[in-house]
Amino acid sequence: MDKRRGYFFQKNKRGISTVIATMMIILLVLVAVGIIWVVIRNVISGGAGEINIEKFSFNLDIRSASLDTQGGVGVVKVTLHRNAGGENLIGIQFIFSDGSGSYSIERKTPIAETQEKVFTFTYTEIGNTSSLREVSIAPIYEVSGNDKIGNILDVQDIGRSSGGGGGGGGGSAVCGDGSIGSGEQCEPGPPLMLNGQTCSSQGFPGGGSLGCDSVTCQFDTSQCVGATPASCNGTWSPPEDTGVVCDGGVHCAATCVCDAGFTADGSGGCTLDPPINTGTVFSVWPAGAVKYFDSQNLPVDVSGYTNYYVNFSNSAENGCFRITFAEYLDLNGRSYLRTAFAVNIAATNNYHVWAAVNCGA
Repeated sequence: MDKRRGYFFQKNKRGISTVIATMMIILLVLVAVGIIWVVIRNVISGGAGEINIEKFSFNLDIRSASLDTQGGVGVVKVTLHRNAGGENLIGIQFIFSDGSGSYSIERKTPIAETQEKVFTFTYTEIGNTSSLREVSIAPIYEVSGNDKIGNILDVQDIGRSSGGGGGGGGGSAVCGDGSIGSGEQCEPGPPLMLNGQTCSSQGFPGGGSLGCDSVTCQFDTSQCVGATPASCNGTWSPPEDTGVVCDGGVHCAATCVCDAGFTADGSGGCTLDPPINTGTVFSVWPAGAVKYFDSQNLPVDVSGYTNYYVNFSNSAENGCFRITFAEYLDLNGRSYLRTAFAVNIAATNNYHVWAAVNCGA
């Protein structure tokens, strides 16, 4: 009797062990399937993201941008053309610049492929329309139910309409376009264009360096002096008269004031100021006529950069260019600059921002 009881006990024990082992195997299989599914899902999601990016390659052009009047109110009219390509375009972000700041306006108005459309903006939307200088555009598209803003696709200087009472005549002066137009006294360049004027002709007998305001294209007389101090005689012999910071040294003007971008060395000469910022170009646009570039080395606050100049090394470009616009974009986490003229640069080139038009020369 005891032998039979022991036999059945051992048999039941082996049966229970088999059941437990089977359950553990099933649990391990389920865990393994779960891990594999997570990996596959991530791969699928990543692939879907890449596919989405390819879908949102838009081709938009600014055909014209002009100041005009509408009902006696100043307006800006921007004509856009959309070429074939891309999906789910739900609107446009317009970025207006007056040279010292920018104003972004979103228009949730879709444009069909190959369609052309005119957008009108009043002073109630963007302030004093007459001070605006250029407009940029970026596409707004939808991804998984969320609105996304793409990169800037095109930029255009804002002119003046010849019709509709917008200002009469055929076009308006644009500060920084390389020519002295109606209402402008000068062009900041490079090259600096002063229309034959000097500090002396502007009522400063001491001479100095006449400049040109980069926003208004009016004369900048901040570096002009009323009269040359008596001790400005080519010999550094302290104590010098007030206003004499150099005397006969290199980059010392005839008024004994250091040229822009240089600082008195305390011995009669002037030393070159270091660059404001230097770094590596990350990307450039638009293709074929580059005026914009961004960099991971630019600071977030670039509000004062429109008073500076930039040149490039490790590139085919050897000029010194005025910076006409600067802004930080949350979209890509980088600041970008705009030059007054197209530059021959590419990503990985080095840039140098200077306080003076000579760019350290």
